[in-house]
Amino acid sequence: MPLSMLPLLWLGAAAQATPKALVVIDALPTTLLPLYARTDADRRTAALLFEPLFYRSALGAQLESKLVERYAVEVGDQGPAITLQLSSEAQWADGNPIDGEDLCFTIDALVLDTNPVSDSAAHRSRLAGCTVGEDPTTATVTFRRPVPDPRDWLQLSVLPAHAFSSPSIPPDHPFSRAAVGSKDRTAVLHDDQVSITAHAPRSRPQHIQVQSTAGNMEGAAVVEVRVPTAAGAPPDPTLRRFDSRELWHIAIRHTGPLAEADARQVLDAALDRTQLIEAVWGTGPTAPVPVTGPFLHTSPFSNRSLTHRTPQDAPANASAPLQMGFYTADASVEPRLGPALVSLLASRGVAITLVPLPNATATLPPDIDLLLMRWVPPQTDHVGPLLHPDGAQNPFQTADSTALALWTAMDAAPTAPEEQAAAHALHAHLHASTYALWLTEGDARSRWPAELPRIPLTPGTYWTELR
Repeated sequence: MPLSMLPLLWLGAAAQATPKALVVIDALPTTLLPLYARTDADRRTAALLFEPLFYRSALGAQLESKLVERYAVEVGDQGPAITLQLSSEAQWADGNPIDGEDLCFTIDALVLDTNPVSDSAAHRSRLAGCTVGEDPTTATVTFRRPVPDPRDWLQLSVLPAHAFSSPSIPPDHPFSRAAVGSKDRTAVLHDDQVSITAHAPRSRPQHIQVQSTAGNMEGAAVVEVRVPTAAGAPPDPTLRRFDSRELWHIAIRHTGPLAEADARQVLDAALDRTQLIEAVWGTGPTAPVPVTGPFLHTSPFSNRSLTHRTPQDAPANASAPLQMGFYTADASVEPRLGPALVSLLASRGVAITLVPLPNATATLPPDIDLLLMRWVPPQTDHVGPLLHPDGAQNPFQTADSTALALWTAMDAAPTAPEEQAAAHALHAHLHASTYALWLTEGDARSRWPAELPRIPLTPGTYWTELR
């Protein structure tokens, strides 16, 4: 079924049941294991299947939880700690209870250095350990250093301990293809489709599928919608924010023709982000927004006082011809972006040659000056991979001592204001030094504007729940 023909569908066996609505996504997930979620589709699938321990509400960005009934924060001899009382009603789709063992198992898996978790370094620097209480529905999590609000570091999807033999979980574990979720849902991932089953109480199982048709991805995401209290009344939304967590930027080789900050600023000033967005994504409500640094605009670490340069802000030096690499995996996500960038810069007198590169190139060719990259910031906002010389997102191995010092100060800050201040200073430094060319956030590919026009859509945000 073409995307334009997908209606608002209700998933419910009886009229009295809580209805389900259908939202389109454009890609299959690569895994059902939230531990290894890397793509946007991976993260959205995890949001559908697994209840996070804590999450921020879409309205007000307050930390909330459906799994935790109450909690207590304390500072003991072993450092800061939080004791959690889990809901006695929380259970997995297979009927097993969600308890302290599941929480501690999840934390053990996150910090195990042999598990290739994308932001495991951030978790290991924060989480010291977890112990199950005498009451199996309780657990105490300890931290390695002071934390402004411990719940902020526990925005993670809880895993069912009984589904694994140990916290050492290979990415190809059978659970990555057939998962038991914590929202009365199970899922099976095939090569060309993923089937999500909602095991609704007192009704037959309901099914929903995401599948590939002739290379074009068509998909669906189940979300709950509260039945209107009056005929024709719009839903009363309590929305769970889900950022696409996708950011496009251009990494720069800080040697050769772009060794001087002035040369990098000329290039930065030539980029009209608004014009670029219109050329690639148009001007609709799902078009992405420009960014000035490595933090999403919804992050408290984003320094909103920064603005993009204009041609008047940079020296009028002529730019030498440059070569810009583009990994084939990133190009497949948004193939229009590279050519649009080349065209835009050419209109400003900057000659750029776009060079396709195979995925995961260990060492870039020496004649590559720029690399167009897709960065998916982790939930921890751990931007170390962009800054460390050996970081996975630092392809030119740039060493900026000021940026690293500010990142260290941010990561070790004992209070929220100090953490935010260090992040804002880091953001400002990266912008002033033109460390990279920050472009835009990812495209918000939700169908909500067409399906539920009465509910506003914030670009980069997906509604995974309406109750």
